[in-house]
Amino acid sequence: MTLENLNVSLLCEEFSVSRTTIYRWRTAGKIPEPDFVIGDKAYWNRSNLYTYLQNNQSH
Repeated sequence: MTLENLNVSLLCEEFSVSRTTIYRWRTAGKIPEPDFVIGDKAYWNRSNLYTYLQNNQSH
Protein backbone atom coordinates (compact mmCIF):
# COMPACT_ATOMS: atom_id res chain seq x y z
CA MET A 1 0.00 0.00 0.00
CA THR A 2 1.28 3.43 -0.94
CA LEU A 3 0.16 6.31 1.23
CA GLU A 4 -0.69 9.53 -0.57
CA ASN A 5 0.36 11.82 2.32
CA LEU A 6 3.65 11.47 4.14
CA ASN A 7 4.64 12.80 7.55
CA VAL A 8 8.24 13.25 8.71
CA SER A 9 8.48 9.66 9.98
CA LEU A 10 7.29 8.29 6.65
CA LEU A 11 9.69 10.57 4.76
CA CYS A 12 12.52 9.15 6.89
CA GLU A 13 11.51 5.65 5.86
CA GLU A 14 10.97 6.65 2.22
CA PHE A 15 14.47 8.13 1.86
CA SER A 16 16.29 6.08 4.54
CA VAL A 17 17.44 9.18 6.41
CA SER A 18 17.09 10.61 9.92
CA ARG A 19 14.58 13.20 11.09
CA THR A 20 17.45 15.67 11.36
CA THR A 21 18.22 15.17 7.68
CA ILE A 22 14.58 15.86 6.75
CA TYR A 23 14.68 19.13 8.72
CA ARG A 24 17.99 20.09 7.10
CA TRP A 25 16.56 19.36 3.65
CA ARG A 26 13.54 21.57 4.44
CA THR A 27 15.77 24.42 5.57
CA ALA A 28 17.96 24.08 2.47
CA GLY A 29 14.96 23.94 0.13
CA LYS A 30 15.75 20.39 -1.01
CA ILE A 31 12.20 19.41 -0.17
CA PRO A 32 9.21 21.75 -0.27
CA GLU A 33 7.31 23.12 2.66
CA PRO A 34 4.60 20.70 3.79
CA ASP A 35 1.30 20.70 1.92
CA PHE A 36 -0.56 20.91 5.21
CA VAL A 37 -0.06 20.80 8.96
CA ILE A 38 -2.39 19.19 11.49
CA GLY A 39 -1.53 20.15 15.03
CA ASP A 40 2.25 19.98 15.09
CA LYS A 41 2.56 17.35 12.34
CA ALA A 42 3.57 18.30 8.81
CA TYR A 43 2.38 16.30 5.81
CA TRP A 44 3.54 16.20 2.21
CA ASN A 45 1.43 14.97 -0.66
CA ARG A 46 3.50 12.24 -2.31
CA SER A 47 2.85 13.35 -5.89
CA ASN A 48 3.56 17.03 -5.06
CA LEU A 49 6.78 16.04 -3.29
CA TYR A 50 8.08 13.97 -6.20
CA THR A 51 7.08 16.63 -8.72
CA TYR A 52 9.05 19.17 -6.69
CA LEU A 53 12.05 16.85 -6.50
CA GLN A 54 12.00 16.21 -10.26
CA ASN A 55 11.75 19.92 -11.04
CA ASN A 56 14.58 20.82 -8.66
CA GLN A 57 17.13 18.09 -9.39
CA SER A 58 19.91 20.54 -10.19
CA HIS A 59 19.83 22.13 -6.69
